[in-house]
Amino acid sequence: MNVCGFILIISLSSYYFSPCASNIDEEILCVYMKSCVLPCHFTPGSDLYIEWTQREEDLTVHSFYPGQNQDLYQYWKYRGRTSLFEEEMNRGNASLLLRDVTVKDQGRYLCLADDQETYVNMKVFAPVSQVHVNSSDGKLFCRAHDIYPEPSLKWTMNPEPSAEPQTSVDRTATGLFSVHSSVPLLPDPPYKYIC
Repeated sequence: MNVCGFILIISLSSYYFSPCASNIDEEILCVYMKSCVLPCHFTPGSDLYIEWTQREEDLTVHSFYPGQNQDLYQYWKYRGRTSLFEEEMNRGNASLLLRDVTVKDQGRYLCLADDQETYVNMKVFAPVSQVHVNSSDGKLFCRAHDIYPEPSLKWTMNPEPSAEPQTSVDRTATGLFSVHSSVPLLPDPPYKYIC
């Protein structure tokens, strides 16, 4: 069997980073299981009060006042995963460092710093790390795991097979996606398949 040209083409929703503007939310893209900074800048006043909340569920992510972190009020899923840049607070930096980002962290956040509001929309991205291709029982299989957001998989084949590809996308308990697809192999090479 002579199969050549494996190229994975997976379409993902496009994300972008928008520069700071007072009338729109900040847009940031965070990589799954990495650390990510949610930006927040303010004009410091005499009383330093900072609170980050996740807006969809109204969860306290991190709070700081008077002069110390208030871990008691932090929602459990953020414990041990957040910190502020305390040495930069007096210069107006209330940005939040969120570690080990998961799909469930995705959403809209509010930074309240000395009565000044900044909204941040955080999206999560888990890129394709590996593609598995193999053949068995007269079929060619293409698989990729742990992807976010939901991918689509396309085949290009020359010559065209007699049957359509069979593709399925499954979601795991972590919120990530796996995509599986198969096409029938033609009996007489040469042929070219691109996944």
